[in-house]
Amino acid sequence: MVVTEADGPGRTLAALLLEAGVDVRMLPVVEHGPAPDPARLETALARLPEYAWAAFTSARAVDAVCLHAAWGRWPWATATQPRIAAVGPVTRAALLSQGVPVALCPQIPGARALAQAMIAAEGGSLAGRVAFWPRSNVAQPDLGDALRAAGAELVAPVAYCTVSVRPANLADVLTDLEAGRIDCVTFLSPSGAAGLAAVMPDRTLSALAGRTLVASVGPTTSAALAGLGAPAGLEAAARTAGGLAASLLSYFGLNERIPS
Repeated sequence: MVVTEADGPGRTLAALLLEAGVDVRMLPVVEHGPAPDPARLETALARLPEYAWAAFTSARAVDAVCLHAAWGRWPWATATQPRIAAVGPVTRAALLSQGVPVALCPQIPGARALAQAMIAAEGGSLAGRVAFWPRSNVAQPDLGDALRAAGAELVAPVAYCTVSVRPANLADVLTDLEAGRIDCVTFLSPSGAAGLAAVMPDRTLSALAGRTLVASVGPTTSAALAGLGAPAGLEAAARTAGGLAASLLSYFGLNERIPS
């Protein structure tokens, strides 16, 4: 099985699969790093008292923000704002691990659903409200567009960067894919899907379709895969690296190897 991200959830997925005895190939097609202009995030964090909401659409954004003293000094145990909105269970868990209470984490995945839930929580309008959205440099604009359309002032600094990289072992993996020696290629984010497409000969993922199982961590990633020519044949029951590992081991009949 091929894992397309080397850090964060990718590292977790690889470890779980290795523990179950799976032959894992690492094919890191994205790298994550700090924002190119940290001062913008610092300036945004200086405005914490103004924010009605802080919206997080990835655990990496949580990690990036929590490095800053202004965020750490905020009295989260007693503060009534900003209210914290998390896009999914992994992001919610990252916030809770930092002692930050989460007011909103909708069941429906995706940034657009998160925005809709925030708007609904405010009675259908965010007029007069300021929302903070620390984001990746490649974040889709859905959340920001929806919040602005509902009347919010949006403060959306880049908190971290995601860049595509060409793995040194790409040619070997493609050769094995063509020969039918790859059972599955896993994707843990839309940026991972886009990152692999960026280094493929035709700039799509169509070479995967019909040659291997394409496995996705969740609906947003599955949508990105479909748009790049490789619809997911398996989607994790739980939108986490552990959930994807469990779904893969079950799919391949390796349930007895699922780590306890």
